[in-house]
Amino acid sequence: LARLADHLVIVLGPVEAERGLDLTSFARARVVLEPSIDDLVALLAGAAAYVGNDAGPTHLAAALGTPTVAVFGPTDPARWGPRGDQVRIVRGDLDALDPGEVSAALAQLLY
Repeated sequence: LARLADHLVIVLGPVEAERGLDLTSFARARVVLEPSIDDLVALLAGAAAYVGNDAGPTHLAAALGTPTVAVFGPTDPARWGPRGDQVRIVRGDLDALDPGEVSAALAQLLY
């Protein structure tokens, strides 16, 4: 998965932008701030894969058929999770989520 780093796009919505997230560890990533819905659809449709939380863009990525890893905290993914053969759900305490679990789910979709 390390070879994907040069192609990483981080999409920030208004909430993430307000929080002033430190993205210095993603120095090679392209950051897109508050894209229009048309731009978001184009990004997601053209993506090799998508990783996101339980939010609209994650459901949109899954609906577009983009391989999607959906990260869930307390919300029940059996009820609210995106559906599809190209969707993997990772659920846990969001403050202590294991990045390796997310990477493993992504690897299942890509390899």
